[in-house]
Amino acid sequence: VHFEQIALTPQGACVSQRLAECVGADPVLYDKYAQLVSKHVTVIARDVNGRHVVTRALAHAGKPNIVFDAMLVHCCEMGVSRHGCCIIQKALETSDDETKERLVNSMLQHVLAYVQDSFGNYLVQALLDLNQDAVTKRVVQALLHNVAPLACNKFASNVVEKCFRLASEEIRQLFIDELT
Repeated sequence: VHFEQIALTPQGACVSQRLAECVGADPVLYDKYAQLVSKHVTVIARDVNGRHVVTRALAHAGKPNIVFDAMLVHCCEMGVSRHGCCIIQKALETSDDETKERLVNSMLQHVLAYVQDSFGNYLVQALLDLNQDAVTKRVVQALLHNVAPLACNKFASNVVEKCFRLASEEIRQLFIDELT
């Protein structure tokens, strides 16, 4: 049986989480555990049980964090799944400034894919909720020249509305001009 299969079962996920706690104090053992999680992060992060395994691995990791690095590489695939989206949102809420900046930069590369997805749109809204002008500006730039089709999309329309509320008058005018 492979680690991936274990992490996807309720009992296996509990064992894997307990393993993270037990090996967390030993850098060599934790590194081996983290390598297993990072190798399968895209599959296990999309599962209700595996989600807890990834979250626990991220919580017990130090720096450098290979689980987090794997998450950044597969940020787009994870962000468009229910459980992967939750993992990314949790990481965004709990990360230190340096780690959060790396995550935000990775997420910003996938704004157009996220915004049209039933789960990914929540990640774009979370980016906007950071209330950072530079982040908001990059989100808006990704949406410009696509505002009309996005406004008609069930999921993207929520983000477009939020942009209207949060953006500066100048940005709002760009959106209006594009819609008209």
